[in-house]
Amino acid sequence: MLHHYGVEGFDFMTDQRSDKGCELENNPFAALTFYWAPLELQVRIEGKVFKGSDEVSDTYFNERPRRSKVTAWASAQSSETKSRDELKKEIRKWNDKFGKTAAIKRPAYWQAYRLKPDRMEFWEARSRRLHNRVCYTWNAEDQNWSYRWLQP
Repeated sequence: MLHHYGVEGFDFMTDQRSDKGCELENNPFAALTFYWAPLELQVRIEGKVFKGSDEVSDTYFNERPRRSKVTAWASAQSSETKSRDELKKEIRKWNDKFGKTAAIKRPAYWQAYRLKPDRMEFWEARSRRLHNRVCYTWNAEDQNWSYRWLQP
């Protein structure tokens, strides 16, 4: 889930204990892919990933609906569960713990990340599979983007 984007990069959150969180810890590079089927468009963005500050992580966490905050505490994201009923039971436990009016703080393992792009590919469907593909690459020396056309 993309939380913010701008010239600084693309912000998302995840549980650091999840598969994604563990993979980012070992290899801080990732790709984001956005596909819009009705428009027949896709964007793939690649780059280095950086952890966000506690302040940024708190801000994004606080924007989440209450039930999503509770689930962040109740769920060990990506780990195996015996059943959905087990997860529901855990959610009820955390709901009871927080009560109805208590503010819910971000768990320490719930982390904001920012992907700083260095490659972006734009794909547009065309008839006879003659799709348009344009790739932009960031050149750190020139501080500039260059582009090239790719074959479909």
